Amino acid sequence: MLPLNEILEKINPKERTELSQEEFYLGLVIGERKVQAGIWNFSKEGGESLAYGSVESWGGENAEELIVAADTSIASSVAALPEIGGSQPTKVILGLPDSWVEGDGIKKDKLDVLQTVCKKLLLKPLGFVITPEAIAHLFKKREGGAPSVILVSLDETEITVSLIFQGKFLGSKVVGRSNSLAMDLEEGLLRFNFQGELPSRIIIVDGKDLEEEKQSLISYPWVGPDGEKKLSFLQFPKVELAEENFEISAVILSGSWELSKKKLPEPAKPEQGEKEAEPAFPENDFGFVKGEDILAAGVKPAPEVSEEEVAVPEVPELPAKRVKRLARFDFLAIVKKIVFPFRRLLQLFLHKIFLALVILAVVFLAGGLLAFKLAAKAEVRLFVHPQQIEKEFEFTVSSKTDSVDREKTIIPAKEISVDVSGNKSAEVTGKKTVGDKAKGEVTIYNRTDQVKTLPKGTVLKGSAGLKFLLDEEVKVASKTADLAKYGPVDKWGEANVKITAEDIGAQYNLAADSPLSFETFSSSVLMAKFSSAPSGGSSREIQAVSKEDRDNLQKALNKELEENAREQIKAKVSSPDHLLESSIGLKSKTDHFDKEVGDEASLLNLEEKAVYSALFFKEDDLKLLVEKEISSARREGYQSEPVKEEKNVEVKDKDKGVYLVRVKQDYLPDVDTAKIARGIKGKKTDKAESWLGSQNQVAGVDIKIGPKPFSWLKFLPLNESRITIKVETI
Repeated sequence: MLPLNEILEKINPKERTELSQEEFYLGLVIGERKVQAGIWNFSKEGGESLAYGSVESWGGENAEELIVAADTSIASSVAALPEIGGSQPTKVILGLPDSWVEGDGIKKDKLDVLQTVCKKLLLKPLGFVITPEAIAHLFKKREGGAPSVILVSLDETEITVSLIFQGKFLGSKVVGRSNSLAMDLEEGLLRFNFQGELPSRIIIVDGKDLEEEKQSLISYPWVGPDGEKKLSFLQFPKVELAEENFEISAVILSGSWELSKKKLPEPAKPEQGEKEAEPAFPENDFGFVKGEDILAAGVKPAPEVSEEEVAVPEVPELPAKRVKRLARFDFLAIVKKIVFPFRRLLQLFLHKIFLALVILAVVFLAGGLLAFKLAAKAEVRLFVHPQQIEKEFEFTVSSKTDSVDREKTIIPAKEISVDVSGNKSAEVTGKKTVGDKAKGEVTIYNRTDQVKTLPKGTVLKGSAGLKFLLDEEVKVASKTADLAKYGPVDKWGEANVKITAEDIGAQYNLAADSPLSFETFSSSVLMAKFSSAPSGGSSREIQAVSKEDRDNLQKALNKELEENAREQIKAKVSSPDHLLESSIGLKSKTDHFDKEVGDEASLLNLEEKAVYSALFFKEDDLKLLVEKEISSARREGYQSEPVKEEKNVEVKDKDKGVYLVRVKQDYLPDVDTAKIARGIKGKKTDKAESWLGSQNQVAGVDIKIGPKPFSWLKFLPLNESRITIKVETI
């Protein structure tokens, strides 16, 4: 049974009105973190879904987020149904998760949320169903019997596991998402503490492109080696993906079925003394009140009533005289002559047999017809020739404009930037020679008549061209005459001064008698000799930071930061917008080395912060240009949106921001699927194929009828809502 509880307090009471087949209604499925709307109305077979809204996300707690999400989905469903003229229906059936319901009512915090949503969106709830129970009802309608199935609903951070066993909804469990969907599902099933054999059928009831999740469940070892049971599965479960809009369809079907007034056959008048039979449905069926706002009505749950109670009524017993007339045919006359003594006994026997056969035939035919009407479904695939349009044109992306110029084919470029930082270390590969310089003392001789002043750093050359530098300034006196006994002799002026080798190394440790000369004076002017031979010179090679070490380390870190920035920029540019990867570049940076060039070290560290920027343009802006180029080529009678598109954008002139786009689009012809479904309902498949083949643009037809017991009938369902029309390209 689909329970309806006393859920909402009085908000805005309205007068009771009758539910109408001409009126449009809303269905709204609210999940833990998603919401979807749909528009429906009553048909002869019950609620008929007319348009579906988009699936929107919300946070799961905040009423304002739910209002925005529900309003967006409702608006998209209204836009998908032109015949309502953009007018939003107000009467709504709610589909709620099991976790929102407690006892005979909705939990207080969830009740507050629903009250706020209904006030803001001006909605008049007619009732609610628990979504998994509605799905169980849908399976029961489609497949008959008492289905057993495990439902898995996916969100970004959690999954909801619902268990339906023999047509009864046993509850839902919410499990946080991990890297393994199969293990999450296993955890959810363990929480049920289910004692019997679990259903061998798993259905993922929402989401798109879930083939990978489906395969992960199929490959999971639900049953251990040698038949060992892990979760009481009798065999490996079958995993299926539910069709699109599955939940909202189930809620609309179940809720509308309860809302609609089931018209039962007039009961036979009771015999004298008997009581009249009670009607199969109470006045307020399952708590749904026709045309009345349950926010004001305060409806309480009604007694449970199963679908079997509204099945085809029993055939009333025929009068005895009618049975006799049916039984009297020529064959009886012949038998009566042969076995005249037993005619009364034979007549009574034949009367009862004939009556039983008639009743069985009527029940069998009526039951088969009802089952075919309720359970048969068909998928009709129409293969059509699409209109293919190919275009190639250039456009310019410019940061100097804020809007699209369709005439000049200019699209505004938008800048995006990211901050990145990092550090990196590398072994030092540079070499450096270090050591001590040799030191000594020389005596300088002045052979001129003038005093010579030699500045600090004056260069003297030793053997093998080795150079020494004066440690300090020195004055050397001029020569003087020395009166010796053999006659006057010149006495050179002299001075002692300390010297240091020009470079390090033991090669500067020269002998005391090594020759010396001045680099800027001739030996006729100044002469020098060691008064104390140079010593102490030494050298050794060490690891030292080189400029190349710093450059290589910085280049490697810059490459890592650029790759990191590139990934961040790509993540920031939402799909399907276009990132101009050639525009990604360094905007600014600051860096710090822990060693300078020449420092002795074995490891060099670098820290760097950088800002990278790039340009991108919106796909919606490009669509405006593509639409302008293609609209003139699209023929009448074809849809405005392409069913298939291939698009390639490449750089034509990077400096000028010119790009080339190649577009190839396929457009399906406009096909009125509702009209086609009405046109083929109840027809034999061969006649339906012939009729469909005569329709414009249809090049091929494929019809599949299910479930299997009905496929051999070769008749399409009597209910057009049970016929799915799919239009595909050849």
